[in-house]
Amino acid sequence: MKNPSNNDEIDVESGKLEINREKTVRSKRGPTVPNQALVSGIAYCFSSCSMILVNNLKYINVAMVTVLKNVTNVITAVGEMYLFNKHHDNSVWAALFIMIISAISGGITDLSFHAVGYTWQFINCFLTASYSLTLRRVMDTAKQVTKSGELNEFSMVMLNNSLSLPLGILLVFVFNEVDYLSQTPLLRLPTFWLVMTFSGFLGLAISFTSMWFLHQTGATTYSLVGSLNKIPLSVAGILLFKVPTSLENSASIFFGLLAGVLFARAKMS
Repeated sequence: MKNPSNNDEIDVESGKLEINREKTVRSKRGPTVPNQALVSGIAYCFSSCSMILVNNLKYINVAMVTVLKNVTNVITAVGEMYLFNKHHDNSVWAALFIMIISAISGGITDLSFHAVGYTWQFINCFLTASYSLTLRRVMDTAKQVTKSGELNEFSMVMLNNSLSLPLGILLVFVFNEVDYLSQTPLLRLPTFWLVMTFSGFLGLAISFTSMWFLHQTGATTYSLVGSLNKIPLSVAGILLFKVPTSLENSASIFFGLLAGVLFARAKMS
């Protein structure tokens, strides 16, 4: 997969990597799978939805998580302006404005509002946007220093997960997770190991399937599917976890999801 040039863009939350669609390189390795675009798309949607549902947040419902994740797009867009001199047209900023309004109104009308959950989610948005911007810079650098000028999906998944290990080990000791795990009765529950193993598998699956799907289709399809994927996810989150909601909160969630689709379409034009 070719790396983005200086005018390219990585937008993790909207599920978008803008590249020259006509120059998308198809994978030459691995077994041949009939209709890889459809298979990779289904795999991406399944792993993405499953990851959020399995890791249901303690203080915030799934529907509001999907809406608040749109804040990442706002932070990323502003960061691109200052770091990469990227300029967006009025339709993009209009979609971002709707995202902000829907996030604010959604929080106000959220019957299960919890300050701790919202704080963690906004921290997550900031870190995700920072990751997106940093990844673009790193990939631009990799294009210049590697002999081939590109990194395939396997290399990107391996490097991405390998670089996260030092931070994970550091957090284990900072929050004293070793002592907690040695004393918690959860380790004796088969269900705990099943859920944790499945969660780890889904994390790896998202990394691979997102790059595979992008590789087989292109930025337009990848972006639109990433935005539309949030709609059934929000509905499933409300129904599965029996989240108390109101008409006002449901309307805020709907407009937030709609803003995500409008944002993806605006970025394509």
